[in-house]
Amino acid sequence: MYFLTTVANYLETHTYSRLKRIKTKDLIMSTARKKMSVWRPLELHRFISRNADLSNKNRTILLFYCGKSSNILRTFSFKELELRVSAFRSFCTIVKTEIPKFVTSEGSAVKSSRAVSSVGRNAGYETHTGSTTPPKWSPPQKKRKPKIDLELDKQLQELNEQYSSIQNALQAIFPFPKNNLHNAYAIVSSQLGSQHTVQFEYEHVSQAPACWQCTAKVEWPSVARFTSRGASKGEAANRASLDALQWLQSIGKLNQKGEVELMMKMNRQAAKQTPVAEIHLSAESLESVERIVNKYYEEVAKISKIPTIEAAEPQVTSDSDEELESDTLPIQHEKWLFPHVADRRDKELLRRYERVQERRNKFSSVLPIHNFKDDIMELVNNNSVVVIKGEPGCGKSTQVPQYIMESYASQQAATDCNIVITQPRRISAIALAERVAHERDEQVGDVVGYHVRLHAKHPRYQDGYILFCSTGMLVRKMIADSALQGVTHVIVDEAHERDTYVDFLLLLLKRALQLNPSLKVIIMSATINAELFTRFFNDCPSISIPGFTYPVEHHFLDDRIKSMLEKNGVTFETEDTERPVVNIEAIVNMVTWIDENKPEGAILVFLPGWLEIRTVMEEIAALSYASHFMVVPAHSRLSSEDQKRIFERPLDGRRKVILSTNIAETSLTIDDVVYVIDSGAVKEERMDLKSGLVCLDNQWASQANVLQRRGRAGRVRPGESYHLFTEDMFHSLEKFPTPMIKRIPLTRSVLDVKMYTKDENITQFLSCLPEPPLEEAVSQAVGVLQSMGALDLDENLTPLGKRIYKFPLDPYLSKALVHACIFKCVNPMLTIATLLAADYSIFENTLGLKGRVRLVKQRQSPASDHIASAYLYQEWENLDWTNPAESRADCQQKGLSYRNMDRTRQLKKLHGELLNSSKLIPEVENINDMSMPCNQFSRYDELVKSVLLSGLGKILVFQKPIRKRGLMLRTLDGSPAVISSESVNSKFKEFPTPFLTYYKSLSSAERRAVIVHESSLLSPVSLVLFMPGVLTLKNMVGLENENSVISVEGARPVYIEVNKKEGEQLLHLRQVVWNVLEYLVEYEGRPRDVEQYKAICQFRDDLLPVLADLTGEQGANIDFTESGELRTEPPSDRMQSG
Repeated sequence: MYFLTTVANYLETHTYSRLKRIKTKDLIMSTARKKMSVWRPLELHRFISRNADLSNKNRTILLFYCGKSSNILRTFSFKELELRVSAFRSFCTIVKTEIPKFVTSEGSAVKSSRAVSSVGRNAGYETHTGSTTPPKWSPPQKKRKPKIDLELDKQLQELNEQYSSIQNALQAIFPFPKNNLHNAYAIVSSQLGSQHTVQFEYEHVSQAPACWQCTAKVEWPSVARFTSRGASKGEAANRASLDALQWLQSIGKLNQKGEVELMMKMNRQAAKQTPVAEIHLSAESLESVERIVNKYYEEVAKISKIPTIEAAEPQVTSDSDEELESDTLPIQHEKWLFPHVADRRDKELLRRYERVQERRNKFSSVLPIHNFKDDIMELVNNNSVVVIKGEPGCGKSTQVPQYIMESYASQQAATDCNIVITQPRRISAIALAERVAHERDEQVGDVVGYHVRLHAKHPRYQDGYILFCSTGMLVRKMIADSALQGVTHVIVDEAHERDTYVDFLLLLLKRALQLNPSLKVIIMSATINAELFTRFFNDCPSISIPGFTYPVEHHFLDDRIKSMLEKNGVTFETEDTERPVVNIEAIVNMVTWIDENKPEGAILVFLPGWLEIRTVMEEIAALSYASHFMVVPAHSRLSSEDQKRIFERPLDGRRKVILSTNIAETSLTIDDVVYVIDSGAVKEERMDLKSGLVCLDNQWASQANVLQRRGRAGRVRPGESYHLFTEDMFHSLEKFPTPMIKRIPLTRSVLDVKMYTKDENITQFLSCLPEPPLEEAVSQAVGVLQSMGALDLDENLTPLGKRIYKFPLDPYLSKALVHACIFKCVNPMLTIATLLAADYSIFENTLGLKGRVRLVKQRQSPASDHIASAYLYQEWENLDWTNPAESRADCQQKGLSYRNMDRTRQLKKLHGELLNSSKLIPEVENINDMSMPCNQFSRYDELVKSVLLSGLGKILVFQKPIRKRGLMLRTLDGSPAVISSESVNSKFKEFPTPFLTYYKSLSSAERRAVIVHESSLLSPVSLVLFMPGVLTLKNMVGLENENSVISVEGARPVYIEVNKKEGEQLLHLRQVVWNVLEYLVEYEGRPRDVEQYKAICQFRDDLLPVLADLTGEQGANIDFTESGELRTEPPSDRMQSG
């Protein structure tokens, strides 16, 4: 498309007739639009040759470009180009004109072939060299009508077919040209260590269909501009971006897969063998290292021979096996009430039941489930397991537990009924408990209660209750009490959501039925795959409850809707059965078409993620009548205030448009939605078994998801749904969503299995789930736990595994917490682990204000997101303790969420209690008190980061490629990586150290790289001492002063240059550190040999100051420059990101 624009601009500069100039330019651009940015040489050749409005001169120039355009993509050889140019030589001779060079970027031009130059010389005219001066030209002496020979037609036909296939391939590689271009330059910026962005400039140029013009400007590998037009800003930007991507591919900066190529292959092997860092120890540091190493071997060497796990199985005290009071459901095995108290309670609940019957009927009689009450109770009373399939809104969540309790209360036996209802979300459990209590005309905490993590209002008595809880809470209870004695009914609500805890709970309940025959299990699900649960529980009976919805008329992408959208300039590609392509133009056009042609009512648009939501918002905002729409996003990462806007009513005359992820399928009910637009896409995390990485990509929604989305349009009145894919595609989709246990890492699930059964084979246990995970995924999870030291080769828990298996955290974070207790930096590590494990952010809006988030963190720590977050929390906690009002104002100023800060405080307290119960920290020590022994080294930032590395075991490496400027960022296995823009490390052009540690990463198909959100820069010494795995000292040819390298082994080994003596001492110190860790992980707080334990703890106390000073000295240049100033990002980058 960009060469069309260049032709048009050339004509505008070199044509003397304004009238002809305007007509020519409009003809070129309109033709390009009709061809959807696909250059068709043969068709355009005929169009130019037969158009009477073009002069011979302009016609010849255009015909030349028709042939020359192929060179842009390097799809034809130079000889083929000469043949094509020579075919036009006759035209050049006839019209006596010179053919200009094709300018592709500022200051550079594609050289014309010798054939072209000879044309200019033979004609006796000057050759155009790219200047703005028009070429000398004289009118021809004799005009003749151009003739096109058949051979040229045949050549052009062949070239046209080749070019079309290439163009289609490019569009398949770059389904989102603008986003793909941004992502490519994000990788360039990260790997070159400098800021390279794409700048888009928009101009409203005419009232024609292509009324928007977009110019994309890039500065790498050279300055270039690409201009295109479109019916909207998005269309113009996508076309300009595709031109830029084609240019990058043509000059070898993008490979055939669309991936950025920064290093030549000849340099990669050399880069692999190049040290990425150097270590230089001061004389004082080297002396202290030698002293502590010698002390270890002379006085404490016996700890290097730690007894084997079988010989030193610790005698775990009963205290360490007890469930925490704050994490325990109030379930008793035996009858809790004395007989006379139970009798009095039964009579009281009978009177209450009789009193509230009229009130209860007022609520239940209007619900569809009311007519099925007797059928439900008959099934529950006569069967151990019942499946209730209910449409959303039928009333099953609130009414079924009340039906059961009322049946007991009416017989004066309410204290014999103990009901536990699980919910997949904490907020649902609390809300339903409050609703049921309201219907029963009582307060939460009497008969009805709830228990979720951090919040609980238990029933008044532990006999005769209705208890709502989160799914994970009941799973953890059943791990300790597999028979679930004392519970009469378990209701698993929203079972169709199929998170890992739901699947795990179903298996535990199936086994509990064998141990506790009196237990009743009710599975409640939407109609999504309810038959699966029936089969899992041995073809148990089921009942279906209709929903309270209006009819919805649904439309797929048939010829009628497709032609309507195409008339508005929307282009469609062939549907990809593997991965959906979100057509932004089609969505925006559907929104405007519904607004113009349909009655009032809100429009709900289902999109896969925030990127698509933001793009659609921008497109609607660019419309001339954008003020007519009230556009609100719905995303789980938005602040609660922003999410509340989706329930607001629009002002008179405005149309509300909700742009939502799949959160609005079941979790949110928006009562004014009448129209649904479905992109058919959902963003899901899926595990790549080959790489072990979690990939976050757009996937096709299942048929069940599509039906759920359609149903959202019929909640208040008859509605309509528009699905932007064909009906054939709908029938080819999976019938049901992929369960979470089949698409996420299973390390946490494997530990849960070991909590439940210590002897059963892990793979065998998980194979009993309703839909078992792949054996490869289970084996990979077991391998990860074995490599980190939580399981031995026989799949038994090691001392580390026994420390961390009760922690409700990822095993890596739990390991870091255990190490922090040993290295006495508990408080910051507890904060870091809590925040990394949280499903929320302490910032109010991380989606739209990433630059602000980054700058707030940089004021706390310029090189570590983890340390910055810990300091931000510590400041808030100290301020909130003394002045809560001021802490709220401080949160607002920094963009922090007070609610999430308070949530962090509660979670941190819970995790601290787990450390106390596991004997890692004495109960008398206050974890939040920085003067306590457990926090003695909490203010040594480099040591804290090093301990974090010892648990996570993950690093990123910056490496300079040979003969190239800039840096490459990669993981230890060689995968390219990108640091997201909210990280403090995302904008620096140079780094004082090439190593970073991180916790979570996502593999992105769009960026074709691993995306890391939080990271911390580490000194090379910290890496050598605390990185898990194998490190060796090696000789390498070419190093000065006979230095050696320390090799960090991996798929792509990392080399650190070091003086041989210093390297030997550092590796000795590393062995000492890990020996002390291994011993204290097993015996901290529960020693077997008291004297040995005291001696090793004393040595640990001597070792820690050495480690703190050494890591602090080596990491001094990370946070501060050589002049002693705090390291911050350049002001120019700060302004761009703010």
